Amino acid sequence: GELVTASMMNGHLRDQLNALNAALGGVSHLLGGDYQAAITDIAFVPLPAHAIVEIDATDLVTGSITAEVHAMAKVTAGTGTIRLFNITTLLAVGSELAFTNTAFAFKKITGLSLTTGLNQYRAEVKGATATDYPIVHGARLVVP
Repeated sequence: GELVTASMMNGHLRDQLNALNAALGGVSHLLGGDYQAAITDIAFVPLPAHAIVEIDATDLVTGSITAEVHAMAKVTAGTGTIRLFNITTLLAVGSELAFTNTAFAFKKITGLSLTTGLNQYRAEVKGATATDYPIVHGARLVVP
């Protein structure tokens, strides 16, 4: 099952959960990707074999949940770009991350603010040109 998030708890229990999540390196959810599926799109599209992550932050009293996207990515040539997309609000979340490496490398988008309420998220990718062929796999949404 899913772990209970700190936003769902009060007082002392919230402090204990925060300490546990910090010790475990946070909570992560698979966003998908396929290490054999190159993208030819120059507009953002969902990752191949993508997963949709639903985050329920309706009990979040103030602020937002800070998250990161971790993924392995490369291009054949040129530039690829990944981002987190909120399906519920139809808006990109935070910054995009461009990459130009031609061998798989770990990529991380940090400082993403997930909004209050019940929202669904997915990772998206695009190439600067149709022949850049970005490939992303092992993408995860991480709440540190």
